[in-house]
Amino acid sequence: MQFSQEALLYSPDNETIHYNLAFIYQRLNKLELAIIHYKISLSLSKNKYNPNDKDSKRKNASDNNEKTVKEREESRRLILNNYNGISCIYRSIKQWPEALHYLLKAQEIDGSDPDIQNQLGVVYTEMRRTDLAEVAYNTAIKNYKLSFISTDSKFFLSELYLNLGHMHSYNGDNDKSIENYNKSLQVCPNFALPFQNKIMNLSYLFDQLEDKSYIYNQHKLVNRLYKVDQNLDFKFDKSFFNTQKINIGIISGDFVDHPVSFFISTFLKLFDTSRFNITCYSECVINTKKFNSQLQFKTIKHYSASAASQMIYNDNIHILFDLAGHTAFNRLDIFANKPSPIQITYIGYPYSTGLDKMDYRITDNICDGDFSVSQEFYTERLLALDNCFLCYDPDVKGEGKSHPLKPRERDGWINIGCFNRINKITDSVISYFNGILLHFQKTRFIFKTKALINKSVKQKFINKFDKSVRSRIIVLDCTLSHDDHLLTYNQVDFAIDTFPYSGTTTTCEALYMGVPVFSLYDSQYYFHAQNVSCSILRNSDLDFYVVQDKEELFEKIKVLSGRDSNFWNGLKEDVRAKFLGGRVCDKGLYMKNLQNLQLQ
Repeated sequence: MQFSQEALLYSPDNETIHYNLAFIYQRLNKLELAIIHYKISLSLSKNKYNPNDKDSKRKNASDNNEKTVKEREESRRLILNNYNGISCIYRSIKQWPEALHYLLKAQEIDGSDPDIQNQLGVVYTEMRRTDLAEVAYNTAIKNYKLSFISTDSKFFLSELYLNLGHMHSYNGDNDKSIENYNKSLQVCPNFALPFQNKIMNLSYLFDQLEDKSYIYNQHKLVNRLYKVDQNLDFKFDKSFFNTQKINIGIISGDFVDHPVSFFISTFLKLFDTSRFNITCYSECVINTKKFNSQLQFKTIKHYSASAASQMIYNDNIHILFDLAGHTAFNRLDIFANKPSPIQITYIGYPYSTGLDKMDYRITDNICDGDFSVSQEFYTERLLALDNCFLCYDPDVKGEGKSHPLKPRERDGWINIGCFNRINKITDSVISYFNGILLHFQKTRFIFKTKALINKSVKQKFINKFDKSVRSRIIVLDCTLSHDDHLLTYNQVDFAIDTFPYSGTTTTCEALYMGVPVFSLYDSQYYFHAQNVSCSILRNSDLDFYVVQDKEELFEKIKVLSGRDSNFWNGLKEDVRAKFLGGRVCDKGLYMKNLQNLQLQ
């Protein structure tokens, strides 16, 4: 940084120096300064390379020497890199249209550049234009050896297969996603991300696996992927614990825009400042002080595992929480270094991390049931939080908005909702939903999930149902705001949960909007991912909607189908009241349970 700034004093119009400064500022998470220098570099580069300038063309034609060609190529390359850098910044703050704008500018210059095509694939995937994403990824795979940014072409190819797998996962095609994650691993066997995405997608297929310990055994392999830094010298002696308060660290990829925010916000807002110090370590540039001014906030984006681990150790963190597991932006590589004497995984992932260095996992006695059975599927020791292991905060953003319940006009039909992500709506789930539609002629299914924005994905999804029932399938458009999303539940009479991976946020949102959710309880393996909704329901005194098998669900749908309009008009108010008055939304009870657990 210092040398680049000094160089700029001597050569302020040097486009390469501005680009290098922008790149450094980006790595330091100083995004505004990074954009400024990227744009300055871009402007200077364009002055040297202007393919539309006729005078420049004549000059190059006459000179046509090796130096001129090389300079123009360097300028062209720098333009592409600047567009890519600006786009990456907008991607990091989730401003997808802006990110796409700069990538399309780069594509006008070179439509075959694999680095630009890779980033286009990522942005198109996030915008649910996976048809365009697939074209971009295949173009990048074809030209992967031409990458200018990556110095390791094999790793770049592995990354492309990873991203392609992620795209298929967004489309709900778990088999194709796993296939591409395996291709990525074949190229680079020690690449952590495709492995983590693979084992995440396996959780959607738990019911299809003959060997129920297969996912657990796959998770344990993660210990091979992280190289523990032997130079780190972490000692947890008496002096380490000689503090006035318990120091808690929390690592998350996203404290605000991720569904986890609905469940961690209560702790962040209401923790006992007389007994605890809390430091949030974030992979996103989002300040958690909006929750509580007493929180300490540190960004660890771009930090190596060793650097972040040393920071956490120096902060004297007694208990370190992981809120991501194997999901996006996780930092399990930090936990592998064991910078804290007590490490706990919580909320963000429905399965074991597999890490030998992860000590505990917080759950409850409904989700994981009989610990003598479920403990076998975890490397961590299970800790049962009294009542529900979750606390839902419908007003996580502190806006205090009202979401009125509006009983829909009865038309003789029953509207069944499923707003879960498409990965969870597996072929097994579709087959069961199809059976409901065939059996109950006056039922409609309403789906709402981002993947179905794509018309081809939507049509493929609908075609999995019997032709005779497709007219009774309604796919709602995605809403622009979360408030509008909640109000769409007013079109739904009741919801049916997915299996073997149930909803969490979707279940809480449905109950908050007065829509009961039927969920299938796994009392054989106590698969956590399947039982979360059941814990939410039982802790909201809505046990009627917890079913033991599909036949019981059929019987209960039959009961509901015979109810009159008076029943339906009062149902939403009753469900919302039970949910908001239940243990899942009891912040005081939750804080008592969680803080007592940490003091044990």
